Amino acid sequence: MFRWDLRFDVPPSQQSDTREWLRSRRTDAGLEVDAPEAGAWSAGLARAIIESVLGLRDKRQLERWLIPSLFSALKHLRFDEEVIGVGKRTCQPTTWRFQEVNGAVESAVVVKGAKRSYAVALRLEAFRGRWIATALEIA
Repeated sequence: MFRWDLRFDVPPSQQSDTREWLRSRRTDAGLEVDAPEAGAWSAGLARAIIESVLGLRDKRQLERWLIPSLFSALKHLRFDEEVIGVGKRTCQPTTWRFQEVNGAVESAVVVKGAKRSYAVALRLEAFRGRWIATALEIA
């Protein structure tokens, strides 16, 4: 199990710095007109996160989609699961739901791995015309 949330895992002084960093880089328009739908996008990000902690994907590919402090916490995480064939994507999102809450999107995704399924919860916020994750929980 892994849980990281800006509200709980970052000291208050750094929380305000991170919130200011997010606000200073927002575009006036919020998301781009052709930005991906939040549900499908969060399912893809959840899949990429599970693939990365299973060693199927380079974690550096996630850096652009997670706030820096969340990426720092995630980059050393590794789940052990026997995977058939190195480099083969064996994960598939099977279910996802999302809801907009206070200008952010909270999403729950079930990702089926080779041996088990993973529940992934994400909080996404608009950032420079795209989504960025500000909280993550994996069970």
